[in-house]
Amino acid sequence: MHLDLSKFFKNKDGQPILPSRLLDIFFRIKGQKWGIEEREIMRRLVMDGAFTDVYIQGGRQIEKSTHFAAKEIIFARTLPNIAILHTAPSDSQTKMFAKERIRPLLQSMPDYEQLFPRASDRVRVRSIYFPNTASTINIEHSGETGDRLRGFSADMLVLDEIQDMSPEAVFTLQETTSHSALSGGITLAAGTAKTTEHMTQWAWEHSTQGEFLIKCPHCGHWNIPTEKNIGENGLVCSKCGKPISIDDGKIVMRKPIDKARFVGIRFPQIIAPHLAKDPLLWKKNVWNKYNETTDRTAILNEMLGLPAGSVNRPITKETMIALSHPQLKNEIPTEKRPYIITIDWGTGRQSFTVMTVVDLGTPGRYIVRYIKRYEGQEADANFYLPHMLKVIEQIKPIGIFADWGFSGGNIDLLMKRTNYPVYPMINTSSKTPIRANKQTGFISVNKTDMLSTLFAEIKMGNVIFFNQQDMEAGKFYDEFTGWFIDFKEDNKGNKKLVYRHAFNQSVDVSITAAMAMPAAAYIGDPKTQIVSNEMLY
Repeated sequence: MHLDLSKFFKNKDGQPILPSRLLDIFFRIKGQKWGIEEREIMRRLVMDGAFTDVYIQGGRQIEKSTHFAAKEIIFARTLPNIAILHTAPSDSQTKMFAKERIRPLLQSMPDYEQLFPRASDRVRVRSIYFPNTASTINIEHSGETGDRLRGFSADMLVLDEIQDMSPEAVFTLQETTSHSALSGGITLAAGTAKTTEHMTQWAWEHSTQGEFLIKCPHCGHWNIPTEKNIGENGLVCSKCGKPISIDDGKIVMRKPIDKARFVGIRFPQIIAPHLAKDPLLWKKNVWNKYNETTDRTAILNEMLGLPAGSVNRPITKETMIALSHPQLKNEIPTEKRPYIITIDWGTGRQSFTVMTVVDLGTPGRYIVRYIKRYEGQEADANFYLPHMLKVIEQIKPIGIFADWGFSGGNIDLLMKRTNYPVYPMINTSSKTPIRANKQTGFISVNKTDMLSTLFAEIKMGNVIFFNQQDMEAGKFYDEFTGWFIDFKEDNKGNKKLVYRHAFNQSVDVSITAAMAMPAAAYIGDPKTQIVSNEMLY
């Protein structure tokens, strides 16, 4: 977790120099100095921290993005042949970072035009090549699963707005630094806490859980920043009520570094220097907002960097228990029926490979007859592929629908070893819920609409499961009830419904059940209608 910066950053005399000292050398923003000495957290953890993995759980407007951009530019401009990947969940977020953070810093460099002599190079701010070091900065959105960036190889990975990332995306993106020669790669992660279900909670639980404590010069009390420290003109002591200053603060970690995945800290908005040291800005952006807002969640999330609120789940366990048929068991069916098989591939670590058999023989019903989650030693392809082929030959399905994901090789093997039709399914962000290419056999589905259809069919009583005891034994109910409803902004600023799940909850079983809906539509089931999420919520 430690990175010896003295090996990489040296002055002209060969003496070690801290990256933060380069801020005022590289950048000139409106003729002012950076003032990094006042920004203790950003200086110690982001700019000069000798740590390969850092997580900041912050409030809004704490200058996190600006310091991330500065570090990326300093590293790319100074170190030879390194690749930096900055990613956020949506394309609009990465566009904003490139336009409002990277571009102004680049243009503020005194030797900007000498460093980038070609005008075409100065225009490109999402894929930047530094000719003096042959290093690069790529700014790309992760998408829902992170699969679109699976081929990237990075020495520094920046996970921005992690609260809006799915567990699959985060765990996939972490693999991009696996071959880095830069101490195994650097990871910077940051997010605004939402609830204990979002990925910010995963990062916090796996961090050192640092706090910025402020000592009161009047009574000696050490303050952990909360709303009790919000005074009319600035920070006040939660014990005696007198003024306190961030200059009297220090970083304290709750957990030892060797017991954590990240060196992490909570960075509330109320200790940001540009607010805490400016009474006028404090009055406007902190005191007035705190007293005028009625949104308790916003205060905890955006001002204090704390999780708050509960999540809205689209389906309940009670609903699913009512649809569990007492006479059906989780066994490979022996009756001759029009079955389909759906498969979702997993890594065996954070997700699992799952095969589900669904009976389409009863009009208006999807009957889940068999679920197999491959765990432990069974997660090896040498086990699950032969087992899948055995089930296929036994039930003789009318179609096999497998997520393309990152396991196209597995689908090829299935196609070669069975005579039954195999259809690859690809997740897409297209507004069209389902699209099929008859020539290639690929089926494109919109994951959000697919899940909306599943939840709608369950609510209408059209999905039948096997008995409750077998569902409980496999912990299959949890895979359906683990989803919660969230919203994200599209490129035009419109809020769109998305489904997320807790970082410690696998949902592969529910994905295979949801795949049965577009699968049935593809093979011509007249009762199937893929609905849009606007029809449900």
